Amino acid sequence: MISKTMSKTFFITGVQRSGTTLLSVLLSNHPEIEIDGFATAFRLITCFKNYEKILPLNFLEEENEVLKWKIEKDYKGRLADFLDYKNLEQYDSIKALVNASISKRLEAKNKTLWGDKSPNLQHYTGDILKLIPDAKFIHIIRDGRATAYSHAARAHKNILLAAQEWVDGNTAALVNQKMLGSKQHLIVKYEELLAFPEKTARKICTFLDLEFHASILDMSNREEEKSYVKSTFDTSKIDAFKTQIPANTLRKIEKIQSPLLQKMDYSVVYPETLKTTRPLGVFQWIWLHQIDNFKMLFRSKRMGMIDRKNVEIPISFRNRWSKFVMNLAHDFLPKEIYFKLSDKINNKHQKYK
Repeated sequence: MISKTMSKTFFITGVQRSGTTLLSVLLSNHPEIEIDGFATAFRLITCFKNYEKILPLNFLEEENEVLKWKIEKDYKGRLADFLDYKNLEQYDSIKALVNASISKRLEAKNKTLWGDKSPNLQHYTGDILKLIPDAKFIHIIRDGRATAYSHAARAHKNILLAAQEWVDGNTAALVNQKMLGSKQHLIVKYEELLAFPEKTARKICTFLDLEFHASILDMSNREEEKSYVKSTFDTSKIDAFKTQIPANTLRKIEKIQSPLLQKMDYSVVYPETLKTTRPLGVFQWIWLHQIDNFKMLFRSKRMGMIDRKNVEIPISFRNRWSKFVMNLAHDFLPKEIYFKLSDKINNKHQKYK
């Protein structure tokens, strides 16, 4: 049991394809932890940022009613299920609403700690801390070359873009750890979780002020067909990227990643890249991003995770076209115009009643 003075909320962060799902599955086995399985952090951030955008359309309406309406309209009703918004008048702030809702959820589930898995949340830590100041963060990092390969294979992303995103995402995590300190921010390695699961799990439990339970390491329920998470701690894929990625491409990836790879104690295949490090330039990034953007326009399905199983998810042409246009705007319009355009598209028809 955690002390009443300790944080009752934590977030699992990490660059996509780094092991966030595996870590969330393991921690959800702990008898004191409740994990919903949705990226609730981004729903909270998006909803309340959009609330700011729609206020100019609703100044003549009662503020709490507009906020209730906005929560009800949020994606798939997830925030309406999560928040005690019908009793909004009892709270003097959105922060109080969020924290009280988490406490009520834990009480209903007879748990003491609520967790959320949100890949790439490391870029938005400040937004979450405005709502939950004492939240803890567990950031999982995986070898950048394996992450880039996996992201390229699964999401059809250019592998060099994925390599740069690994650097950017994990640099943000290092900064977060420095800002928040070791009592509020923990970095763990995916490879250590696979190779030394109990040792790593004990480290995480200590960070969360929880007793270690062997149930965390129970993977017996992962046997179902197409499960996103394997039923064993498979260490064979740790270095698989060395044979999966062509040598020339691997060298290009290490030119982008090698300093951070070395800092995180990963061995570099081409040591000379430490002296010739070269992050993606702006024009190179835009070129590769727009190639991916064009290919995405003609991809009618994508692999995704539903109930922690691999499934094919159809993508309507309307959604593909909308994303294609917004990606063009992101890369070629001034930032201020892009954000105004994005706000206008995302918040049209956002007048209460």
